[in-house]
Amino acid sequence: ELRAYRFPLGLGAAPSLYDIQQSLALTMGVTLFWLGVGNLVAAARDDAAGGVVRGLNVVSVLGLAVLVGLFAFYRIPPPLMTLAAVEVLFVLALALPTRRRP
Repeated sequence: ELRAYRFPLGLGAAPSLYDIQQSLALTMGVTLFWLGVGNLVAAARDDAAGGVVRGLNVVSVLGLAVLVGLFAFYRIPPPLMTLAAVEVLFVLALALPTRRRP
C-alpha cells in the first residue's frame, strides 16, 4: 500500500508515497494545461513574422516528444495515446504552410 510508506522530510511534513505520486500526477496535468494555454495566448497575438508562435511550436514538439517517449518506455497507454495525438497536431502545425495576413 502506497499510503503506508511515509517519508519524514522535515518541517513537520511526512507525506506518504501515495501523496508524492498524486502530487506529481497533478503537477503534470496542471503543467500541460498551462503550456497549452501559453501556446494559445501566443497564437492569438498579432505577430507579423510568426517567430514567437513558431518558436513555441518547436518547444512544444520537442517537449511532447520527450513525454511520448517516456510513456512508451514505461508502457502506459492512456497518456501515450493522448500525447501522441497532440504531438501529431503540433508537427502538422510546423509542417503545413502558414497563411499570410494581408
